[in-house]
Amino acid sequence: MEIQSARKIGRLATVSCVLGALSLGLIAAAFIAPLKYLSDGYGLEGSLAAGFLMVFFILGGFVVGFSGFVTGSIALRNEDGDHTTKRRAIVGLVLSGLAALIVLLLSVYIFLIKQFVS
Repeated sequence: MEIQSARKIGRLATVSCVLGALSLGLIAAAFIAPLKYLSDGYGLEGSLAAGFLMVFFILGGFVVGFSGFVTGSIALRNEDGDHTTKRRAIVGLVLSGLAALIVLLLSVYIFLIKQFVS
């Protein structure tokens, strides 16, 4: 019974790592993918498409990062002594937390700039 529990916790740690990397990838894609719409001269439609694409990717990265953070914290809390599982859970926590922090800092920056510039 203990082996099955250790396997499940190991899977949770691995899932947390994957979700953290995926969330950082989505946030990076939010800045790379819209360049096509902005550089090809689509006009207003291209700007709107790029904006919606960025918002979709950033919010998706935040949701995936938050779920990875929760999964990693559950795996770290229930870990019994396997150092590999503990390392994977910590890496997942760091990646997911970094992604969520980037999104929160971007949103605070955008709202502060909008408030003080207007």
